[in-house]
Amino acid sequence: MANRFCIFLVSFLQLAFLGKTQAQEIELDGFFLRDSVMIGEDLTYIVTAHYPMDLNILFPDSLYNFHPFEYNSREVYTTVTTEGISTDSIVYHISTFETDSLQQLSVPIYWVQEKDSVPVFTPMAEINFKPSLLTMPDSIALETAADYYPVIYPFNYPYWMAGTGILLFLAIITFGLFGGKIKRLFNIRKLERQHRQFLGNFDQHTSKREEEALSSLWKHYMEKVDNRPYPKLTTKEIGKILQQPEVLETLRLIDMNIYSQQAQQIDTQNYDRLRDLAISKYEDKLNQLKND
Repeated sequence: MANRFCIFLVSFLQLAFLGKTQAQEIELDGFFLRDSVMIGEDLTYIVTAHYPMDLNILFPDSLYNFHPFEYNSREVYTTVTTEGISTDSIVYHISTFETDSLQQLSVPIYWVQEKDSVPVFTPMAEINFKPSLLTMPDSIALETAADYYPVIYPFNYPYWMAGTGILLFLAIITFGLFGGKIKRLFNIRKLERQHRQFLGNFDQHTSKREEEALSSLWKHYMEKVDNRPYPKLTTKEIGKILQQPEVLETLRLIDMNIYSQQAQQIDTQNYDRLRDLAISKYEDKLNQLKND
């Protein structure tokens, strides 16, 4: 149904252009069929060109960088020529994995001459990004149980207060002498236990290709060892922090498999990049605790 609509729309635009006769001028238009798009969703972008028939023009193909969009495919329609004026139309199928609220696109049409080519750009087209994930609240309201149940405990308060005072005094002395070492040792053991648990879960998700669970696990663990809010950051923001293109590429591949219908096979080497980076951050954190 969508293809029939595109064919009808392109045919209508071609006929509308036939009435114009501005010789030696290339008239371009580029627009989206919708006003909003979600991440990974297929999006239709139509380009039309109206030019003198003796000109040789080329449209961009899969080699062109449609940033911030990703090229999927295109449909080329037959040239219509009337009274020396030709009209070409191409329908591009693209998608986006960026999360900017407003995204823009303008593509060049190349006027091929004897020794070079002249790019002529379409007007800037805009589309709104529509988030597909709901934002969870930071806290959840708890329901209070206000019923009162009287309980009587036979208890010797003087002895309890004396014993509590002695234990509190000993605890203060012990903490004053060994508190720093005890706290550091506790944090080290806790970090080591969390690291072992992370590696086990990471390898399990990797073997089962559970990419959404793996991405969430990795971001939450990186938040612990690197003290940054990775779960709340986008892939682009994480890339700017880490400055590691290979890790950024792996995260983008995982995002495409989670949100897009065009899933790709991710090899083990890509997962190892995330695993190795987490281990490196863990070792830095461990050395920091030992030297404090």
